[in-house]
Amino acid sequence: MVIKKQYKIIKLPKGNGRFRTIYAPSKAYKEKLTTFLLDLQQKVHNADTDRTVHGFMRGRGPVSNAQKHIGYTYTLSLDLKDFFDSVKVEMVSDYLSDEQRNLCFIGGIARQGLPTSPLIANLSFLKLDKMIKHAISEEGIYAVYTRYADDMIFSFNHKDFAATLEALVEKVITEGGFELNPEKRTLQSSKQGRRMITGIAVDERDIYPSRKVKRRIRAALHQKNREKAFGLLSWAECKIPRAFYTDRDLLNKNIFEEEALDISNDFYLSDLLSFEGYVDAVESDFDKQLYAHEIDPGKWTRQKETFLAQREAFYQNEKKRAEKARQKTRKDIEKHFAAEEEEKKEPKKPQQEKAVDQPSQQTSPTALQEREDGRVKELNVDFDALKEIEQAQAAQFQDNKLERRRIKDETQQATEEKAEKKRSLSKIFIASALPILLLIAAMGYYFSATKVKIKEAYPLFIETVPYDAKIQIMNIVPKYTIGIALKPGDYDIRISKKGYKTQRLMIKMEHEAIVIKRELKKIKKRKVY
Repeated sequence: MVIKKQYKIIKLPKGNGRFRTIYAPSKAYKEKLTTFLLDLQQKVHNADTDRTVHGFMRGRGPVSNAQKHIGYTYTLSLDLKDFFDSVKVEMVSDYLSDEQRNLCFIGGIARQGLPTSPLIANLSFLKLDKMIKHAISEEGIYAVYTRYADDMIFSFNHKDFAATLEALVEKVITEGGFELNPEKRTLQSSKQGRRMITGIAVDERDIYPSRKVKRRIRAALHQKNREKAFGLLSWAECKIPRAFYTDRDLLNKNIFEEEALDISNDFYLSDLLSFEGYVDAVESDFDKQLYAHEIDPGKWTRQKETFLAQREAFYQNEKKRAEKARQKTRKDIEKHFAAEEEEKKEPKKPQQEKAVDQPSQQTSPTALQEREDGRVKELNVDFDALKEIEQAQAAQFQDNKLERRRIKDETQQATEEKAEKKRSLSKIFIASALPILLLIAAMGYYFSATKVKIKEAYPLFIETVPYDAKIQIMNIVPKYTIGIALKPGDYDIRISKKGYKTQRLMIKMEHEAIVIKRELKKIKKRKVY
């Protein structure tokens, strides 16, 4: 049967105003691509020996990714730009068969929307993951590196490593045909609180559900949304994904009796893949050796029958166990909502009776058993009281809104009045200053027309007693003469004569002549006997 590449192109708006292009395959095309998932999963698991990749991988996920970064101070997150659209068939041709290369690509690119594209993208980047780790080691940087789809996450203890890491990563991925998205670079520090890694809060000791998840749980309980509460409570437990086992493990080990195989492996244990398909996947790398069914056909037939029987039995047991666990969790949630309904119907008891009943409830065997098992905790929430509080808060918000609007209107009115008053004062000032300005202009015109010139220097006359005293102007070079012409400014005058006390004075020359008279006093002589 020939499978045609039938698909629809869907444009989904993104937060930055752009669109994400999704290739939605037809039902037959999608079913055919789904048969490749087991083979692709096993190839990624076998090649990723360091457990670097955590996105789109069975047995791994956000929890296992976040656990790798516990105990570090800084976390650098880098994002790959157009991850799927950058994956070309040439990058993974060594991993894929001819049929897979033909069907898993549209226009030679692993388009977003095809079920095989996430695993093929992981395969295309495995070589670069190893090169990045090698470059970090060669640089002498101690850091842990994981990748969840197109999110590359590095954790370390020295802030100076961030710039070096980013430069190394950009160099490696550019040579490999990928590109960093500069708009999605973030550096988190444990000094500012818990670091958020793939939606999970991480600190120096453990991982925790984020505040956003806790708020959504409270909202789901308040809205009585059972399905949403059930899913969020499961996510908030931050459980470690159970181990993933490849076909080699399923065939060569009696693994079906172990509890580690999660219900997430239903696909691999279902009838979507035949026993011969498992054999081909397991023995594909033993070309130079004899296959087991060629050595002893009878033993191989018995192993096949045993394998199929164990697989079917384990599959049924796992389905029952998982369904039983789901039903128990649902019953606990239903019990919680039923208890709330009963509390609403029953009349409120006095405060003293509640205080008396409380110890008996705490010491009941059922409560102790539930506390020991760590199961769903009962939440006593008075939804009527919460509703009244919300209504009161809404009314208070409206009052505050009206008050803010009134203050805003008053402020705006006062601003307008102030601006109007300022404009009025400006008009008055202009009206009063206009005659002065006209007068100044007229005087300027008069002096310019009459060509009145202001002298640049004025005479200085100094008369002394005795008349032959020595006169010096200390701050200029020219010597003093009677009627010396000086420019406007400050001058230091010194008058002296032998046998008389010397005088110093400061004068200021302005736009007129100056006449100074000074009399020197004689120095008294001491009598000698």
